[in-house]
Amino acid sequence: MDGILTFFLALSDSQSINTSFDRLIECTSSDSDQNQLIERALRLGSLLLEAGNRSAHKCSSCITSSSGRSRLTSPSRCRSHVED
Repeated sequence: MDGILTFFLALSDSQSINTSFDRLIECTSSDSDQNQLIERALRLGSLLLEAGNRSAHKCSSCITSSSGRSRLTSPSRCRSHVED
């Protein structure tokens, strides 16, 4: 699952995702099946948004204040904190 998610997150061309999804919908025979695909896509999008927001919130604790300036701690420290 990690590999699939990494692959999709690396895609920067949203148009290709849109086109592929449209083809999936068009190739689906029944309205019921099309609605199921749409609901699954919406649910996946929602789950990814929740995970992104949760990770961003956790990673925000990696930001420290130093002499009135904000700086990001080392990525390895942030990564280990997020994986907790």
